[in-house]
Amino acid sequence: MTSSLDELETALNAVTARLLALSEENAHLRTALVAQTDRMRAAGHKLRVVAERLPQPIADVAADAAPEEKAA
Repeated sequence: MTSSLDELETALNAVTARLLALSEENAHLRTALVAQTDRMRAAGHKLRVVAERLPQPIADVAADAAPEEKAA
């Protein structure tokens, strides 16, 4: 019976060690995810700024002007 208890204790120790390793890996992955999310958010903001600076196509400018002419 002592042998079974020793085996159980060994198995529990192995599981505990594996859970600790997985917990550390999870923390590392969460940190990496936060960093990647921040980078993606910053890149999206930069893209919006660039898109706002692009000239509008002629058709869009004409369509935007048409309602103003009708209102006048």
